[in-house]
Amino acid sequence: MLALLRVFYSIRIQRCFSELEENEKINFIVVRIARMMWVCYLVCHYGGCVFYLLAASHRDAKNTWFSLVDPNFVELGFIQRYVTSMYLAVISFTTVGYGDLHPISTDEMVFSVIFLLIDFGLIAYVTTTVIYLVLPDIGLLGKYRARRVRVLAYCRHYHLSDDICKEVSDHLKLEYQSRAQPSEENGILNSLPIPVKGKILNALSTKLTDNRMLNRLSNPIRFQLIQAMEPVMFPANTSIILQNEAPMFLYFVLSGSVDLNTGGGQPVDTVTSGEVFGETCVFFNRPQAFTATTSRLSQLLMMDRVKLMSILQSCPKDTSSLISGHLEDLNTKPYLNEVRSEFENNARTIGRIDLPVSLLFAVERRYSRLFDRLVEEYPDPNERDSSGRTLLHLLASRNDIQKCRKLIDIGANPNLTDSSGNYPLQIWNNNGDDA
Repeated sequence: MLALLRVFYSIRIQRCFSELEENEKINFIVVRIARMMWVCYLVCHYGGCVFYLLAASHRDAKNTWFSLVDPNFVELGFIQRYVTSMYLAVISFTTVGYGDLHPISTDEMVFSVIFLLIDFGLIAYVTTTVIYLVLPDIGLLGKYRARRVRVLAYCRHYHLSDDICKEVSDHLKLEYQSRAQPSEENGILNSLPIPVKGKILNALSTKLTDNRMLNRLSNPIRFQLIQAMEPVMFPANTSIILQNEAPMFLYFVLSGSVDLNTGGGQPVDTVTSGEVFGETCVFFNRPQAFTATTSRLSQLLMMDRVKLMSILQSCPKDTSSLISGHLEDLNTKPYLNEVRSEFENNARTIGRIDLPVSLLFAVERRYSRLFDRLVEEYPDPNERDSSGRTLLHLLASRNDIQKCRKLIDIGANPNLTDSSGNYPLQIWNNNGDDA
């Protein structure tokens, strides 16, 4: 147990060195040399301990390497035994071999072979460390440190806050830990064949099977949206969306969590795995209503608004279903009431919403001006809802003779029945003459 505890502390010291290497306020060369010396000492220490253990546990003390120093070595003081064991480990590690000490028993010879093979790896590590000290900008670590120094120097030059500097530093560290060059992650994905890329995105999107937004779409449209997404990763406490910025992207959370804040102290909402955020302002083309910040390391799928609208443009029915369901979901999100009210006001009074929706959407939501704009450009005036009712059935139930006439003028068939076998005329209420 004591040996395991020492190994644990050794690992903690290695992590401490890693943190010191990333600290720009501490000389990297000094830390790197100290780490190299620590690793060399650690290997020689454990090697010396094993050498001593083999000698002390051998059945014939006079047939061991330590007997070359003193046949009664067990009676020597602790410091002398430790120094002698370290001496054998060091001359073995450096392959000096003065000849005064050497393995004698078979066990010692076998371990000497293993120890020398381990030393080859350590010598390679020492050589690499020296190269890093002479040429600090080579390799992933060197490039990471050089870029980090330049970027943080830029932040200090413009007197940016410590929070911004830390966020930049965390982002650079995440790039280094993922072993990807800056902006290389998406480049790697896009360089793969389209079928392979599609399989990767489908595998990532398995965590979105219960996502309401995607489940409102038909399979072809949902598949196209997934293929247009890009995987991204953000460290903890990183701002993904800033309040009042242009609505360029929406994000699906694969892992981690994201806090949404509208300017107060506490987050107004927290988005977790399988959920989406940023979509409302992207749909309605309004400045983002909140700041989105990761609470821990988060993996996301990012969707560009231009690509989203390009895909939805081909299917107004899917878009209508998507937006109708989303407007209902907004009832539970009061921090987006202003965005929703502005959208609905434009649909009712102006008729411009920048979304490819159907006539059924305008009729069901009672958006009069939007209906007037769509009535002459939408090709299907006989569209049905989920209950089998046509647009004429819906308008007839409201006694809206003006809109019924407009639909009939563009080709709506008044002789179609709903799922119950009723004609629009049969459900007309108290307008016999006009009907």
